[in-house]
Amino acid sequence: MDAPPVDEQDIARLVEHVAAQELVPGNVGVRWGGHMGAIISDAALQPGISYQHAVEKRIRTLRESWPEAATVATFRVHLEEHDIGTVLDWRGKKLAVVQDIADALHAARLDTAEELEQAFAAEDASTKLAGVRAVKGVGPKTYNYLALLVGRVDLAAIDMHLRQFARDAGVQACGDRALHAVYIAGAARLGWQPAELDRAVWLHRTTASRRERCLV
Repeated sequence: MDAPPVDEQDIARLVEHVAAQELVPGNVGVRWGGHMGAIISDAALQPGISYQHAVEKRIRTLRESWPEAATVATFRVHLEEHDIGTVLDWRGKKLAVVQDIADALHAARLDTAEELEQAFAAEDASTKLAGVRAVKGVGPKTYNYLALLVGRVDLAAIDMHLRQFARDAGVQACGDRALHAVYIAGAARLGWQPAELDRAVWLHRTTASRRERCLV
């Protein structure tokens, strides 16, 4: 699908706001040492909740508790033999999303973070990863976030933090697809990778949110 047209003024607004906030490129790369159990669980749990307070520590615990679950195959074995809800201290529908993503990747014969990154980079990525996209609970943001977790640097995962930063910048584009195009173009103008801009904005906004809560 072709990217929507981007207003030059929106690009300028975003870039100017990045400069005004003195952001620097965020560190990017494969997360969790390529541990697929951690990567899948991170992607499944993160939508709509505080990452730093509710997700990150749980994923760290999973990786430490299940060090052998570093591939999709070994992670699925652990899911069959153990209760991931106990390890993550989590109950709810997102545990089904963890299982479904793992099953979709297994069906696509993708076992490692490197193989998944290569699948995202392929010209037929939409076909290779159709099963992942079809998982209930995996929208465009989670799909792109999964790509970022395995080391993709050419995209952003539009969430509430990136939306708020764009609003603060005065960006007029509406909808996540249009905002994604603005972030891609803004990163290019800055000479950054889109994932670096995504990470920089996310860190800036989560830090600002913590400050705001402390002032209440």
